[in-house]
Amino acid sequence: MMIARDPKSIPMIFNQEMVRAILDGRKTVTRRHCRTAPAGSRNVDYQVGDLIYVRETFRLFDASVECGCSESPCGCPLTGAPIYKASHDDGESKWTPSIHMPRNKSRLTLRITKAYTENVGDITDEAAQKEGYLPNYSATQTKPKVWFKTLWNDIYGDWDASPLVWCLEFEVINKNVDALV
Repeated sequence: MMIARDPKSIPMIFNQEMVRAILDGRKTVTRRHCRTAPAGSRNVDYQVGDLIYVRETFRLFDASVECGCSESPCGCPLTGAPIYKASHDDGESKWTPSIHMPRNKSRLTLRITKAYTENVGDITDEAAQKEGYLPNYSATQTKPKVWFKTLWNDIYGDWDASPLVWCLEFEVINKNVDALV
């Protein structure tokens, strides 16, 4: 028997490619190592209704340095406003790594709609597409599962061990998590 608990807010790091896939609507599921008992037990990492706030590479706008506008008000953000690399990479700015993103600067919240476990190697091409696969990703990687295997190994390096992972299906909410709790 599973004991219900209040939804929790969970920070989760996503790279720029995956943030763009979330924003584009291509990514509707994420897989993460299973560190505790799977669903159905009393000690679970994730449950339906939990909120994931996306941590991504960002910087804070500095109007005194970056705004050269002669008109006031101008279209520049306010000093201290977050700028996100996945959406505004100018190639020149100094970016803050996603690990250092504070909760109040997150712009994306993911509400878990389904949580289950499986071995990462059991992913299907259809499931890999929901991980953010971009068709014609490259000339040598046309199968979604092959693309996902490469992505997984780049991040975790343990595909061949086929670890148990949480599969978290989600809906995207374009708001900071604190606006929802």
